[in-house]
Amino acid sequence: DYREGISYLELHGYNVLGIVSDGLKGLRQEFYQYRFQHCQFHQVMTIRTKLTLHPKLQASQELLGIAKMLCHTDKDSFIGALDAWQENTRSAYMSLKRNMPWLWTFYDFPELQMPNINNELEALNSALKANLNLHKGISKERRKVIIQDFLKAHSPCR
Repeated sequence: DYREGISYLELHGYNVLGIVSDGLKGLRQEFYQYRFQHCQFHQVMTIRTKLTLHPKLQASQELLGIAKMLCHTDKDSFIGALDAWQENTRSAYMSLKRNMPWLWTFYDFPELQMPNINNELEALNSALKANLNLHKGISKERRKVIIQDFLKAHSPCR
């Protein structure tokens, strides 16, 4: 149909400079001699279909937000936003891949009874800092004594 339509237009004196399409497969290859514009609105609709209208994942929400900018921004701004999102997402993915061997030690060695998070230690550090902040003007030596006493009081071996 497209081939017939373009032939008809050219036969009647029209100069076809380019084609705007909603993404029908094969059109770009069939009409390689023309400039080709993929419909931005249809691209956004494709993204909305793939991600849903209300994605649950933060990365999907961000990508949908960037996709919605497509029809309302300039090329450089859109590419910059998409590249920044991709780099952050890629960076997060690479962090998980890089740390994978050490994310499951508690699982692989249950006999160690090792926790999978360090919340208890973080809470202990917060309590120690709060305790030290109550005594801001004390000497270094007295500060060391407070820390030692605090750690002794919270030792699992007491």
